[in-house]
Amino acid sequence: MAERLDRFGSLAAELALARDQLLHLARTQDHHAQALGALAGPLQRLSRITADLQAEVREARIQPMRAPCRPA
Repeated sequence: MAERLDRFGSLAAELALARDQLLHLARTQDHHAQALGALAGPLQRLSRITADLQAEVREARIQPMRAPCRPA
């Protein structure tokens, strides 16, 4: 389980890096304002999804591992 959670964390970090690179490009390419305007909505959605995923991974990492339930 810990390995899977680590993998989710790694994927969330990669997603955040890709998001940050896209945001940086959007901010530095002012001469293509119309095309960049079309990207604003999807970039905001990507940012929200990335932040939500990172929060879920952090929350899962601090949850105590429970022993499997045994039938009574």
